[in-house]
Amino acid sequence: MQSIKATIIIPESQPVEKIPSRFISASIDTSLLVGGLWWEGSTGTRRGLGTERVEPVDLQDVKLRKMASHLQLAYVRIGGTEADQLTYRMKKKHVGRSSEESPEGSYYLDRESWKGVEQFCQDIGAELFMTLNAGPERRKEDDTWRGKNARSLIRYSIKRGKCRTIWELGNEVNAYPFFHGSGISPLRYADAIGKLGMIMEKEGGGLVAGPALVVWPIVGEVLPFLRRFLKGMSSRGYNLDILTWHFYPQQSFRCPIATRRARPYTLLNPRNLDGLGRNARRVRRLCRRYLPAAELWLGETGHAQCGGEPGISDRFISSLWWLDTLGQMALSGHSQVVRQALIGGDYGLINFRTGEPNPDYWATLLWNSLMGEMVYRVKQRGRGSQRLRVYLHSHPLRPKALTLLVINLDRKREGVLQLPSTLSGPEEQFTVTAESLFGSEVYLNGRALALDHKFRLPDLSGLIVRSVGQPEENEGRQVVVRIASGSYGFFVVSTTVPSRTP
Repeated sequence: MQSIKATIIIPESQPVEKIPSRFISASIDTSLLVGGLWWEGSTGTRRGLGTERVEPVDLQDVKLRKMASHLQLAYVRIGGTEADQLTYRMKKKHVGRSSEESPEGSYYLDRESWKGVEQFCQDIGAELFMTLNAGPERRKEDDTWRGKNARSLIRYSIKRGKCRTIWELGNEVNAYPFFHGSGISPLRYADAIGKLGMIMEKEGGGLVAGPALVVWPIVGEVLPFLRRFLKGMSSRGYNLDILTWHFYPQQSFRCPIATRRARPYTLLNPRNLDGLGRNARRVRRLCRRYLPAAELWLGETGHAQCGGEPGISDRFISSLWWLDTLGQMALSGHSQVVRQALIGGDYGLINFRTGEPNPDYWATLLWNSLMGEMVYRVKQRGRGSQRLRVYLHSHPLRPKALTLLVINLDRKREGVLQLPSTLSGPEEQFTVTAESLFGSEVYLNGRALALDHKFRLPDLSGLIVRSVGQPEENEGRQVVVRIASGSYGFFVVSTTVPSRTP
């Protein structure tokens, strides 16, 4: 059998980054929350939205709650294009779900709906990340943001005190001309963030996020925005707690314009995956220069923009991209990765129509249980080794253990990786495969993964491996791990090097 042979190198003995114990969040799109225009049944787009109006997602659904709680999400984001078309009705006279009576292109969020969102987050153990309306209807003629309606929601939420909430102003602000017909300048938006900060101070505090900047593959920012915004924030003395940006590595068939059209094997090309890291480093450099105290979040990402690509984004092949994205973001100083979406579209972790987990659901569970807070830089050498993506973290529960994540992008060749002498042979392995890259059923060490009739998780324990030897015994030995073509695996190893906070 042909194989790709590589040697693993750990350049620094100490971790280079530290991520939160809960690193992954997921979104429920505003469209799905209020019953707006969404991707299910849509074959095109209308100003960044689907073309079909859907029934609102049922946040009381027992299976959805159970499945979401298994994921141990840090935050649930309520956001998306229609976040900038939402009116908050927080007065007592506004009862019941009101989106059905709203005119085309405008939606309402009332008290009961908001309570439902807060309760959902509480019940699954997540905090709330809410995108506020900064669209044209909420701005004056000179583009000054009207904060009154947003303030009514913030005040109501803080008064209830049920759920810690981070408030993000606007969704993909630099793309407003495409979605809403008119844009807002970086400096006007900086003033709006300053105003939101003042509201938070007066209402009792809370974290402010933005600008949910969208960056496209290959071309980056189509309309330059970030540098001027950050420079304006710094010169005006405004505070931003969290800088958010969005990235999709390709566009689905629904997108009218594509810088990289989604194709079956596009994201098996290492160069296409590397675009995320290049953009992340640029965002980080600018943030450090102008707002060094702000956290960095990848505030929205999915396998393909405009709802995902049917038959690709909801299949096993997407998990190779998803885990690589998590690995890159952990290395680039980001505190959160927000997956679009928890449910819905072809890119959802959970299938909206069937309620069943998509392959990326299982990948998320395994990352959470095996990849700890300390992040190490890893390199590999060998012909063709760029097709083996390798990431190394501390183990979340075992003090002297590390977890090596290996992703094999090659469709035909097995990966064989020689470990450095500072690591033991694998003690436990979690190899994850499917019958094909476009399969829906996922196998862990040969066992099919599925929820039981009470929506409980299957056994996710690894395969105990006879150790080749402890690190100090491995001098001169070739200790290797093997990974099948088109698959991924987590390998738990021991190390003699103590872990320190970077």
